[in-house]
Amino acid sequence: MALPTPYAEESMDSQNRSMAFSKRIARIDSQRKFWTWISTIRYMASIRFWFSIAAPTSAGVILTNWEYSSVEAAILISATSFFLLIPPHFSSVFAKMSARHRLQLRIEGLKSKEAYPGAERILNTLHERVLRERMRLFCTALSALSLFAVWEIY
Repeated sequence: MALPTPYAEESMDSQNRSMAFSKRIARIDSQRKFWTWISTIRYMASIRFWFSIAAPTSAGVILTNWEYSSVEAAILISATSFFLLIPPHFSSVFAKMSARHRLQLRIEGLKSKEAYPGAERILNTLHERVLRERMRLFCTALSALSLFAVWEIY
């Protein structure tokens, strides 16, 4: 008489669930690659940098009552800066999701997160990156809305 093994065989339901989870990870990873590609187009980082310098500068020039200052131009620069920051934001969100889901994959019955000692640190770093990108988006949107309110007052 053979003794029973303490390990249960994997059922078809759990195999189907595992396959669906793998497909979900592949879809999220493809979105991460797309947004990373968009945000790393040549010169895009320097364009974002210069718009992030130009937006507060153009808003500050309005305070000096210089005859060539324009609230409309400042709104346009802030709004453009906001739209330029959307791809890095989505890139960071999908990178965090992809990493979290990949660490939940089961490999030979064990979760890979349990086998990888630096996983929590990686996830925390990615979470901080998402928060930083959200703050950048929020600040540029707030500046554009504030300038729009100033434009309405004039």
